[in-house]
Amino acid sequence: MATLTLRSSTFPDGHIRLTHADMPMSIGRSQRSGIVVNDQQLSRIHAEFRFSVNGRFEVADLDSTNLTIVNERDVDLVELKTGDHILVGDTEITVEVEYPEEDFHEVTTREIPMIRPDESTST
Repeated sequence: MATLTLRSSTFPDGHIRLTHADMPMSIGRSQRSGIVVNDQQLSRIHAEFRFSVNGRFEVADLDSTNLTIVNERDVDLVELKTGDHILVGDTEITVEVEYPEEDFHEVTTREIPMIRPDESTST
């Protein structure tokens, strides 16, 4: 099962672990947010973690006042990778992403079948 772990000293246990079944999950200072953070620089509902149709975790800014920043870049929507650093308000979050190996198999050129011209049509 795909999991997204968000690590921050702001979280009571130091981390929050989510699966694709938990998505979408909002973060903000409002009690209506899925992840509530006491940070006055956060919008009430600041951003949303999602599981894309491509089977990847991503974060989307929800028109927040103080932006959603991933790896020092202001983002509207970005796919998350292990090691990414998210800044929402004054809250810093480090990302860990795990996908089951069977879900993601990158085909290398050695695995692509070679198509050779039919020798009978060669001149």
